[in-house]
Amino acid sequence: MPLINNLGIDKDVSQHFARWAKYATKRQIKTFNNVPLKTLRILSFVETQYCIRQDYAFDAINKLVNSAEKAARKHEKNSLSVSDEDTQASVES
Repeated sequence: MPLINNLGIDKDVSQHFARWAKYATKRQIKTFNNVPLKTLRILSFVETQYCIRQDYAFDAINKLVNSAEKAARKHEKNSLSVSDEDTQASVES
């Protein structure tokens, strides 16, 4: 996220804040008095979740593309086989 990057926060620190936000109870988050740090922890959590979901989406799209390529190759191979059989049948006639 541009905001986290502009603050110059190390990725490991950001991940630590994200883990805190993930495992903190609702009460812990509400009673955390340092508002800037609480905001930073929640922003780090949002950034981490955004990246994770973006990776999942990429993987899903990549699997779909690979599956479509495989199906197209199979279809092309089958079409060529049928075409070759037709060619041989017309030569033999």
